[in-house]
Amino acid sequence: MFAARSWIGLALAAGTVVAFVAPSHGSGPQDSLREAVRLAWASAPIAAESAAGIAVRRHDVEASSRAGAPGVELQAEGIWERANATRYLRVTQPFWMPGQAATARRWRDELREWGAASETVWRLELARAVHEAWLTLALREGQVSLAATRLTRLENALALHRKRHELGEVAGTSVTQLELAWVGAQRGLDRAEVDRAAAVARLDALARGAPRPDGSALIGLLAELETTDARRGLSDAGPWARMSAAGLALSEARAEHTRRSAAGAPALALEWESVPELGSEPGLDALGLTVSLPLPLGRAVRATKARASAELDAARAMARREQRALAAELSAAMAALERASERLRSLENYGARLDGAEEALVRQFRLGETSYLEYIDGVDRLDAMRDALLDLRHEALDARSRIVCLTGDTKLFPLPTLSAEDDR
Repeated sequence: MFAARSWIGLALAAGTVVAFVAPSHGSGPQDSLREAVRLAWASAPIAAESAAGIAVRRHDVEASSRAGAPGVELQAEGIWERANATRYLRVTQPFWMPGQAATARRWRDELREWGAASETVWRLELARAVHEAWLTLALREGQVSLAATRLTRLENALALHRKRHELGEVAGTSVTQLELAWVGAQRGLDRAEVDRAAAVARLDALARGAPRPDGSALIGLLAELETTDARRGLSDAGPWARMSAAGLALSEARAEHTRRSAAGAPALALEWESVPELGSEPGLDALGLTVSLPLPLGRAVRATKARASAELDAARAMARREQRALAAELSAAMAALERASERLRSLENYGARLDGAEEALVRQFRLGETSYLEYIDGVDRLDAMRDALLDLRHEALDARSRIVCLTGDTKLFPLPTLSAEDDR
């Protein structure tokens, strides 16, 4: 009689059939992922929230970079003594000096660059959340498939063992052991189905109506992407680096404008005064023009300038911290991808022989050449290998998703065009 471990080794060495063969349905998984991301971009609450946040920032800068609103002052004296009623009208318009106007324009221009980069980044963040949900659901579907297959396998083995028990070939305790293994497999299937339901709910919360992956989606997607150069684009951090640079440029423009306008905006006033006739003195109407220039002096002005400089220093420090965090996250994602890919390569040859190994194990069990304990131990080892392969495929694809959502390189992983055009 073969020992379980040595038997599995021989069966793997001679195996023939591939378990979980990559499906031949073209770019199905990629299309499914892209559609899920498009639906999220079009309908997820975070999309409207992020767009509104960018709009708030835009309006805030638009208001803060203007010199101020015009004003009107009307004065009338001697209302009850019409013979001595003097009327006075002044229209005031704040304005920026040329240097101040230039810094204000730069501030608004930098805001537009930051807004465009921010929109790309929130789209990538949402795409990453959808990728996680989709890949998790694909993993759960695979786990449910494995658990259901295991349960069916044990049901068949249990039926065979019960017949043997009826014929007096085996003891009742061995039937009980198989029944307990079946109960454990049923509980495993129940847990897998609960996890799948949670994954479905998570994907629906992000992209309701999105196409759902099946148990073979991870294999199909990985097969489509296996020839892609995963290192492409890592020298440039892409949208995140652009947003960080745009944010720093925006802070620099704001600080420069704040320093130039710390004392306030100059103002131009047009005045009209009407003095009535008084006795022998004739009345008159007079027009005047007044220009007021604030002096950049005093503690308030110095404090405003110092605050602008301190805020800029903080923005620069934050930009450096973000760049380091981005580099660390990219390195971690690349390391995860390389580790998962290397382990996959080392296990795929064995994974391709799992079906043949299982068929041989079942045949040996039916012929009575292996005990029920060896049979259970053998199929458990085969299932552990399948579980490991499923987890590794998920890890490899998840790492690719992390990289593409950091770099924006759509050749690494399925991602729609990073613009709002598809939503309009």
